[in-house]
Amino acid sequence: MAIIAERLKEFGHTGRLIYEDRQGGDRLALTVECAEALVELQVHRSGAGATLVLLGESQPAIVEFEKALDDYHRKLPRRHNAKRKFVHRVERMAEHLLTTFDQRRQQFPNADFKSFATWVPGSIPLVGVQTRFRTKEKEEGGSSFDPTKWFEGADAKLKREAHKYPSRFGAKVTASGLPRAALYGGAGFMLGGTAITQAMVANVAPAKGAQLTGPDAIDVGGVALDTAELAWDAGALLGELGGSGLDALADAKATSGDCGGIDLPDCDIVDVPDCSGCDCAV
Repeated sequence: MAIIAERLKEFGHTGRLIYEDRQGGDRLALTVECAEALVELQVHRSGAGATLVLLGESQPAIVEFEKALDDYHRKLPRRHNAKRKFVHRVERMAEHLLTTFDQRRQQFPNADFKSFATWVPGSIPLVGVQTRFRTKEKEEGGSSFDPTKWFEGADAKLKREAHKYPSRFGAKVTASGLPRAALYGGAGFMLGGTAITQAMVANVAPAKGAQLTGPDAIDVGGVALDTAELAWDAGALLGELGGSGLDALADAKATSGDCGGIDLPDCDIVDVPDCSGCDCAV
């Protein structure tokens, strides 16, 4: 995720890495403003498993995000195969979300969002997709060399891809003065696995100087969410990926910490709500 954040920086997009649960460290998010709109990549880990969720506020935002990552995984050294595969998966998510954004937006839970927006003013709908990430085990859907797929049409391919990327939805809110994606699930809209309820925000006033999402927005960062921004050492990242052609990282400002431990584990467990009923109809 740090590698993706640095790539986005080259295109003028400032990304922020966030731990949504500092103690467990199993919920991470990368937030970025593209085309003056929010794009957020969430990674939910549990034991040996993880789920990726990519959410966008608008198609132009996804366009900018996808453009920045276009085939970026090919610039990473092959010896860092897990990192290459992770970046490639995010690239494919962005490409597919861009293609199906309009169809998925039609499935947005408008009734629940309308209720949520009455007590969290300034919230904005987010449309996204979800997938699993595995580094060693065979991917769902079979090999790319499956001969039955060689001659399938564009519509058949898009439909097959849609089943690999169930729809996910969310709401753009302000948390601790920053735009964040509250993920929609069975318990409503959630940050860090915690459902944001009306009782929680009833007495929360907008923070002074906060970057609000609307004229009457509420900063839900006052809802005692366990979040912290993650810093990483861009210099260490450059050294780790030496010889990969990522010279632009040399100019990045170092902060603190070592991103060497940011590798994702093998993934075969999903710890987000079942979205099998939310597949994109294409």
